[in-house]
Amino acid sequence: MNSEFVTYVIQMPDSQDARRAITQGLKALVAQHDGEITASGIGDEMTLAERLERRLSPLEADEARQEAAALERRRGRIAV
Repeated sequence: MNSEFVTYVIQMPDSQDARRAITQGLKALVAQHDGEITASGIGDEMTLAERLERRLSPLEADEARQEAAALERRRGRIAV
């Protein structure tokens, strides 16, 4: 299974100008290569997801992964 989604967590610099440049540059690069930013968030969402997953039983975590994969397939965004 190959997902067409990728997630990055970027530790932003303190400078507002540098933050703006990174954000604008990333958006421009994605658009230039016909990609689409489908979600974004403030904070380390990967660490949050990992910590939430630890609170689930192994069965619940597996079910959540299966549900997410099914959503991707329905959107036509995953090659199986």
